[in-house]
Amino acid sequence: MKEMHRIPSKLRFCVFLTSSKSKFWSARCLPKTAQKPQKGMVIKMRSLLFHTDAETRRQNTKKRANLIGKRLGGIYRMLMLICLSVVTLFPVLYMFSVAFRPSEQLSDPTVVWIPKSLTLYNFKRLLDVFDYPLAMLNTTKITLVSTFCTLVSCSLAGYGLARYKFKGKALLFGLVVLMIIVPPQNILISSYVGFKYFDFFGIGQLVGLFTGEPLTYSLLGKEISMYLPAALGAGIRSGLFILIFSRFFSNLPKELEDAAAIDGCNPLKTYVRVVIPAAVPVFVIVSLLCVVWYWNDYYFTNTFMRSSMTLAGQLPQLKAKIDVTIHNISSGAAIDNDLLTALTQAAYIIVIGPLVILYVFLQRYFTESIERSGIVG
Repeated sequence: MKEMHRIPSKLRFCVFLTSSKSKFWSARCLPKTAQKPQKGMVIKMRSLLFHTDAETRRQNTKKRANLIGKRLGGIYRMLMLICLSVVTLFPVLYMFSVAFRPSEQLSDPTVVWIPKSLTLYNFKRLLDVFDYPLAMLNTTKITLVSTFCTLVSCSLAGYGLARYKFKGKALLFGLVVLMIIVPPQNILISSYVGFKYFDFFGIGQLVGLFTGEPLTYSLLGKEISMYLPAALGAGIRSGLFILIFSRFFSNLPKELEDAAAIDGCNPLKTYVRVVIPAAVPVFVIVSLLCVVWYWNDYYFTNTFMRSSMTLAGQLPQLKAKIDVTIHNISSGAAIDNDLLTALTQAAYIIVIGPLVILYVFLQRYFTESIERSGIVG
């Protein structure tokens, strides 16, 4: 590069304008006084051009490699999405194909996915077995009341963990994490005994000291056995909901609450008038998740509410009900397996149907709430 400063200005200008692919200097580019440059100078000029040409080739090779990598990455992502879609959609496609197919076509080897004819006979026979209106009413009531109780309790618990400092806060937060980690089956026996011999804060035991018999009340078979845990922040997936609320409230600007306090709002009034309107996205997300999990739950409903008829709770008993209602047990007739399969798939459709309709109408709000809440990050 030091030699370049010795080259006349016109010559230097010609050097930088010369194409990187040219291997020889054009004499017409040089002034007349410099048409015969020294041999060493020409060699250095050529080496400089060759170096620039090699650098350009490396950059082009790097760009081509990046482009190929992006295309291969896109192909890989597309293949992964196709595989996940097949795994996810296969049961749904099979369910719809069988539910709207006559039962005699299930044994037909020529019918695989698309039935030869469509029918609603399976749904009609299913309604004779399945008390759908009553089960729908019970499931809707349990789901909505439990969701409301969960929103109130979990949002208050999450707000307290996010905004207030007190002794034992780390311990309580650890218990919330344990609620997520520990499977609910591990505490099922203790919960069952607690609902069987319900004693509110030991008052029944205290009464038993004077009467000789503890005063207890059984909550089994009653809807309050689902409402009470939800209202106390111990319902289905309540630990996860508390964590979501806590993470969201901790990211809210503290200045909003300070301004409300200056205007004379107490903590509860601030929570109702300032925090809840600002937390609408996270409330939408938790509400939809809570509705889905309570709607599809049959583990706790069958354990604590055997006498109550819910949609998901009746699915395990469907085979026995078909046996009793449709077939004549006394005559010893066997259950038609094809008919049982068709009715079972039809039952799955009428159970998940309201959730699918709900998601179709609220999909846009659900997606926007996830983006605004930022819980995916």
